[in-house]
Order: sequence, then C-alpha cells, then structure tokens
Amino acid sequence: MQQNGCKVLGKAWVKLLEPKKQSTYPYTKGAQKRPPWWPAMTGPNKIRHKEPDHLHKRERIILLMHILGLIVSQDPNGPAAHRNIDVAKLEEVTREAMATWFADREKPKNAEKRCFLTQLFRVLYKEERYRRGELDGSTTICINDLAGSGDYDDEDDEEDEPPSQQYHQAHPISPFLPTPSASLSPSHQITSTASTEMANYYPPRVPLRSSYIPTSPDTTTAE
Repeated sequence: MQQNGCKVLGKAWVKLLEPKKQSTYPYTKGAQKRPPWWPAMTGPNKIRHKEPDHLHKRERIILLMHILGLIVSQDPNGPAAHRNIDVAKLEEVTREAMATWFADREKPKNAEKRCFLTQLFRVLYKEERYRRGELDGSTTICINDLAGSGDYDDEDDEEDEPPSQQYHQAHPISPFLPTPSASLSPSHQITSTASTEMANYYPPRVPLRSSYIPTSPDTTTAE
C-alpha cells in the first residue's frame, strides 16, 4: 500500500477504535490526552500522539500494525473487545474508507493496490480463527507478496525509502502482532510466503500500554 493509502487506513482505524476521539482524546492536547490503547511513546517503537496524516512513515506503520494487533489479539479486556470489533468489522470499515481512494481516476494505480487488502484480510481471518482455537498450528497460508507490484510511486515525508528486491521465504504468519495466549500456542508455526525485507522492516512487536498488555506464553519452552 502507498503511504497515501495508509493515511486513509490510519484515520479510519483510529475512528473505529475511538469514535469520539476528537472530543475525548484530542490530538491538540498532545501526549497527555492520548487514549489508553495508543502505542508507547517511549522506546524503539515510540510514536507521537498525532493524526495519522501528520505522522512520519515509520510511525504510521507502527500505528497500523498496533491497531491490527489490538483487534486480532482476542484480548477480552482490550478496546476492540469493548467495542465488539472483530476482523469482519475491520474489513467492512476498511473497504468503505478505501473505496474513494481506489476509485480515484487521477491516480489509476491506486486500484492496483486493492489486492493487498484482500491478502491482508485473508491472513487476519486465519489468525483470528487460530487464536480462537479453530485452526491447527501447522496451518499454512499462501499469499503473493508481489501482487499489484509495479512502478514505485509513493508520496510521503522524508522518511520514505525506495523498495528493494523481494525474496520469497516462509515466515511466521504474524511476525508483527501480539503473541497468542498460551492455550492457543501452536506446536508448529503458522507460515506464509512473506518477504524477508518486510519482516525485517516492521518491528517484531509493538508494546501496548495500560491494561491492554496481553499475556504472552514462554516461547523458550521446548516443543
């Protein structure tokens, strides 16, 4: 997805989690008025409490991955569960928010990015089922990380980086989202054909604040 598309996603996803954010947690009040679920503002994955449009590319991506983690984590005490938000609701809001962006006749390449959302939600639905205990840990999901690839055209801030060659290799289905609960820990990793460059680019885990920190299993235990 281009960063202009990510800006649309960011605004829609924040509004989904916090419908009255502007009145309850206004961006103009800075860090002191950020919602409890906002990503950490210290550490290697810190981001500022600003509108997605005004965040740097790196911050915006961290915010998006953080929100995905909150929704798919199955945390009964998290903000997604509080508002009855699941992957199906996220997809509904996402498709509606992105419809105009995809249909922009002045930027026909936007429509080519639609397949990325399709593949994203394919993975999210599978992970949601996995965390509910409906899928075995050996389940494999196939995606095409070159779908919709073409000329690089991404208007964003100074932190933009040119794309690099993609390498196909099996990686965990969810290298970015919070670790599933111990009761759903698989005996084998769920894998997908994600690229090495992508796995290295995104942070392996975005720290959560307050009561939304999920319980993680001891991943060092031998199988």
